[in-house]
Formats: sequence, C-alpha cells, structure tokens
Amino acid sequence: MRAVVTGAGGYLGAAIAEALRAADVEVVELRRSGADGPDVRVCGLDDPAGLKALLGELKPDAVVNAAGRVRGTPFELFRDNAATACALADAVLAASPEAVLTQIGSAAEYGAPGTLTPIKESDTPRPTGVYGWSKLAATGYLGALAQTRGLRWNLVRLFNPIGAPLSPQQVLGAFVEKASAAWDAPEPRVVRMGRLDAIRDVVAVDDFTRLIVRLVVGQTTGVVVNACSGVGSRTRDLVDRLNALSGRRFVVEEQGPAPDPATLDAAIGDAERFLRLADLEASTPAETVLAHAWDGMLHRSKLNPDARAATERATPSSFKETSCSRPSRRPPRPAANA
Repeated sequence: MRAVVTGAGGYLGAAIAEALRAADVEVVELRRSGADGPDVRVCGLDDPAGLKALLGELKPDAVVNAAGRVRGTPFELFRDNAATACALADAVLAASPEAVLTQIGSAAEYGAPGTLTPIKESDTPRPTGVYGWSKLAATGYLGALAQTRGLRWNLVRLFNPIGAPLSPQQVLGAFVEKASAAWDAPEPRVVRMGRLDAIRDVVAVDDFTRLIVRLVVGQTTGVVVNACSGVGSRTRDLVDRLNALSGRRFVVEEQGPAPDPATLDAAIGDAERFLRLADLEASTPAETVLAHAWDGMLHRSKLNPDARAATERATPSSFKETSCSRPSRRPPRPAANA
C-alpha cells in the first residue's frame, strides 16, 4: 500500500515515515521545499491545486498529516495548523476519496483541565491557547467533511511525545541543548529553564508511531484516540532524571513566577483506547525513553564519554513518577474496536 506523509521533514513526520517504511508501506514524503526525489515530493499545503494534482497522481491508500507549527503568531498558527489541514482534506476528497486521512491533533485541544483525572476522548475540548484553538479548528473542519461529504479520517490527539533524539522545541530537548552548551563550563554549571511545575503525560514516540502504523495498515477509519501514556510526570522530575543521567549534576535554575498553589497545571490522558488500538500491554516508561535518548545523544555529540558510565549506573529508582497515576495496562481486548 502507499501512504503520503506530510511534514516528513519535521520531528514527528520523519518518525512516522520511518515506522511506515519498516512496516513495508510505500511512503511518499510531502515537503514544502527542497527537491523531488523517488520518495519525496515538494508541494506546499497552501497550494490546493497542487495538492489535488499530486494526490490524483499518487492515488494513496492513506494520508498522514503531521505538518504544522507549535509556535508563532495567531495568524501563523491558524494558517499552518488549520488552513493547511482544510486544504489537504479537500484535496483528498477531490483526488483520492478512498484514502484514509489520519490527522495528528493535540492534547492542547482539551485545554488545561487542572485535574489529575485522565482526559477521555469523549471529554469536551476547551482550548486555552491559540495553538489549541488552531488544532481544534482543523478537527472541526475535518469532522464536518466526514459528516457531509464522507471524508474517511482518524484523529490522533497527541500528548507530549519523547523519543531519541529529544526535540529541542520541547522542555526536555531544551534542557539537553543547554546542558550540552554548559558541559565544559566551570562549576557550578548553571542551566536556566522556565518553571517546571507542570504535570504532563509523556508518551514514547515509538508507541505513537506504532499506533499510526496499525491505523494505516489496517485501513482503520472513524477513530478518535488520545496518544498518551496515562501517567502523569512532573516536568521537574523528568529534567532531574536527565540531569542524573548526565553525570554532571547541573544546577537547574527555574525562572518565572511561582505558580498559584491553588491551581494545578496538569493534563493526563486516558490511555485505554490508545493501548488497545496500538496493541500494547503497557506504555513505554518515561525512564526507558529518557535513558535511550540520552545514550543516543552521546553518540552524536562531543560530550564527555564518561557520561556513558553514568547512564549505565542509573537505576529506575532515581526517576519519580507523581503519585497521581499508575502505569497504564491494556485492558482485555473487546470483540470489536471502538
């Protein structure tokens, strides 16, 4: 089968393309710039006519939309997260209506529930930021096309992905970059970060791409699923874990006002459906992913090789999960998928 992956030049898109190829899916990467190649086509998602022509030529069985942005002005966020998804969905219906479009949404669509209760797919989205609203706008348009014009689609609301390498656009990747820059600095080696009080649900990129592969290969359609671990981890604890793995013990200084103690900054997903659809007994622990990510970084960087010994000595007990949740386990498989 053939799948088109948008945003394949980015962090998630590249991981999705690699996982699909490993599953013997013919992948055509769709990029906004560069040169065409055997497995790469160049076409901006802001070019509706070009998209229709390209999809009409390729006739894919599946399209995975991993394009977009997480930062920018309100106009940039709506343009690159909502308008482009709308144009892509229109092109799929016009040129390859049998294809299944899998949209990579975001936990930001749910907003900030401020509770340790896991967020279910049935919960009402209440975005609190422009990014969340832009992703929800795309969701609304695709849902309308499914209802009125028969678009075949899935929505995967991704929580906080971590993998090797760590994305520098995220807090953990930012810590690694700053620690690398301060590696040879005289003690105390200070790394300045924003506030690290938030409790977040981190999910292994490999678990996430496993779900995407199963949706694509199985030609699954009509699914809304939270890609999450079901485990709440305080960001400070995750950074402390990376700090321990470094063997350098950086001094982490948090900048910004302390949070209101009466307000809980937490967002944890309900992983039941995700684990079932991905055919996982349990999500990969953050401990495992962070150790793998750090080890991989040592191979690519000029960091002191003695840090490898620290990685090997590190034990899971040095990583703390919050007491708010337990590792997710896959429930018994029902007779039919949700």
